Amino acid sequence: MGLEYLGKVNKHSILEVIVLAAKSLKTIDSDYLLEISHMHFTVHFLEALQLKEKVYLELLNNIRQKNITGLTQAAAKAGLDAKTTELLCQLPFLYGEMAKVIKKAKAMALNDEMMQDIEELEEYCVALKNLGYSKNIQLDLSMVNDIDYYNGIVFRGYIRSLPGCVLSGGQYDKALKLFKKDAGGIGFVFSSWLELLYR
Repeated sequence: MGLEYLGKVNKHSILEVIVLAAKSLKTIDSDYLLEISHMHFTVHFLEALQLKEKVYLELLNNIRQKNITGLTQAAAKAGLDAKTTELLCQLPFLYGEMAKVIKKAKAMALNDEMMQDIEELEEYCVALKNLGYSKNIQLDLSMVNDIDYYNGIVFRGYIRSLPGCVLSGGQYDKALKLFKKDAGGIGFVFSSWLELLYR
């Protein structure tokens, strides 16, 4: 059970899918949380360091796991300086209330690409706030899904009374390109066990 939007994906369609994800969670339980990320922010950060692929993937995995020890060790092996290592170790903690995370992320931007990524995410945050969803939405920029499949905006949903993630989704233009489709895609799916629970 879920939703797919295929075709020309733009900011309006992305916002619409995020709102539908929030509404779907609220239908199950008003005490929900939707976490949103812009994958490109973290990806562009790592690409700016011009690392070997093995090191790049190791750092990416440690960011996902919020593993500071692993990040520090991998940065040391790669010969990264103390300032860069400090910034890397801040990435896993870029989560929480929308405005605060946006402010921190802007201060960490190493290039125009990263600034554009966070400004795009900020646009969605402003729109979601104006629509009355800010209470139940947070950002988590350490959320970086499969980089060969997903791109751009990704998100996960939680219900306080239920364990673990119950909804996941995001943009998957890259997946469609693998099948030589000239189109974009964004959507979400509910966990299979949740479907059984509410059937």
